[in-house]
Amino acid sequence: MSTLTSTDLTVADANITTLKDASGGNSSIPADIFEGRAKAWCNLNGVGTPAFRDSFNCASITDNAAADYTVNFASALANANYCIVTGNGSLASGSGHAHITLNRVNATGTHVDPTTGAFRLTCADAAGTTTENKFIYAAVFCGA
Repeated sequence: MSTLTSTDLTVADANITTLKDASGGNSSIPADIFEGRAKAWCNLNGVGTPAFRDSFNCASITDNAAADYTVNFASALANANYCIVTGNGSLASGSGHAHITLNRVNATGTHVDPTTGAFRLTCADAAGTTTENKFIYAAVFCGA
């Protein structure tokens, strides 16, 4: 077993069987990272001008219309057959719980295919009316 410790080290074409953190714990195999970890995630505020609170591999948000956003990836995914897991907070306006619709022009509009570079989401209230939401969460999982 070898341990690489230099911060200036460059390794090309290494066959790595296990990765560990600096304390020697939290090990992962390369397949876990390649197939099983989120390739992108975001926590965004969708009220007014949409903005990321924090994100990974998300470059920007396109504000298509009220409560209709496109999340653009910083690095393209391997394919467009990924899985998006979403969540959101209750609506601040008192109009009840919100839901997120993926890959539509709006909550009742036409379908828009996801791409390797972006996905689209729309927030709506229980009646289906597009409604901006302060807390929107998305994680994207994609294999090879």
